[in-house]
Amino acid sequence: MNLSDATLYLASAYLSIKAASFVYTKIVTSSSEAKLEERLNSEPEGKNGLPDNYAVLISGLTESRHLKNMILAYNTLLYLGFQEQNIYVLDSKGAERLNYKVDGPATKSAIEKVFSHLKSKTDSEDFLFTYVTNHGGRSSGESTIALPGPDVGEETFENFLSGMEVKKGVLVFDQCYGGGFAKRLGKGRFVAVSASHPGENSIDNSFPQAFFNSFNYAVGDMNGDGLVSIEEAFNYALRHDMFALRGMQHPMIVSDLSPGRIFLKDRVNYS
Repeated sequence: MNLSDATLYLASAYLSIKAASFVYTKIVTSSSEAKLEERLNSEPEGKNGLPDNYAVLISGLTESRHLKNMILAYNTLLYLGFQEQNIYVLDSKGAERLNYKVDGPATKSAIEKVFSHLKSKTDSEDFLFTYVTNHGGRSSGESTIALPGPDVGEETFENFLSGMEVKKGVLVFDQCYGGGFAKRLGKGRFVAVSASHPGENSIDNSFPQAFFNSFNYAVGDMNGDGLVSIEEAFNYALRHDMFALRGMQHPMIVSDLSPGRIFLKDRVNYS
């Protein structure tokens, strides 16, 4: 086999592997999206008028750093009193066996289904926390989130949240160029946090790990009230994000509200 034939052979093999991977991904995501729909359809319909805390955790990839972020975010929410039945996890193909439950794939259609479902459940007494950990990019003048299948941009994510009748919400984006989402979505009833500005990369796990660790035994509490506000968590992360300290990334917090008065946990007894 000459060099030309070998090159053609390798190219053909690569395309065959890519095609097989695409078919596998389609099968797995379709199956796991059906699992998500089963969960959503099994839940009680309508708004209950009670103050409930909901969370949506999204990771389009399962690199070790994203898995660590999801595990930390999930466990932090449980520690802070979020109920497992009110946490929705979308992770890569939705089929991995991980240290946290996975409800479905992190596809555009699955994300839309979860937020549409929450619009039918939430009311002005409820709180919504959303976390995205992933790779990100820029396209057509806006930041994007890399997902299996079509990526999601700022405008589409804004549409996902449009009409959500929550009392308050917190959105955290740690992917590259996440500041585009923070700038667009940090308004009205939502506080938005990003690990970087719209035009820059975010590096490693430095910011999100510090952000979530700030709630551990209230180590991020700076005013001594026994609580960690979103502003305190953000400032704690700034002080412990080695890349922000070196000026290599510039985390953002954007809101019309006062982030110092917004909490993920509203009781003093951290235990």
